[in-house]
Amino acid sequence: MARRTTWGTLLAIISMLLIAAPALGGGWAVVTLDALPSEPAAGKTISFGFMVRQHGDKPVDVHTWEDGEMPTFFATNTETGEKIQFTARKEGDLGHYVVDVAFPSAGDWEIEIVPTPFAGTHLGSVRCV
Repeated sequence: MARRTTWGTLLAIISMLLIAAPALGGGWAVVTLDALPSEPAAGKTISFGFMVRQHGDKPVDVHTWEDGEMPTFFATNTETGEKIQFTARKEGDLGHYVVDVAFPSAGDWEIEIVPTPFAGTHLGSVRCV
């Protein structure tokens, strides 16, 4: 009897996992930069243009969704640990945004853009002179 109950419980758990798996799928997006700037200068404002694509393919304006947030640009100086963030603005075609950034100091900056409600996309580093 205990063996039958164990198998029944195991079958119920597997069934729930199979039903839940499709609900977890599709909740991702990719951010791609229009171009990577060549050695920006500390204290000078530069603009990063980028696209947000749901599932890596379909352009999407995330600011029009329920949360209504614009994507956020984050950067961390790899030498000092200094962190900065800036909010993007909608500009151009569906899914296209621009963010104006001023790196406060020279060095290598790891950059990430977070298009809420999706997770962020790490975009490598930029050397600021």
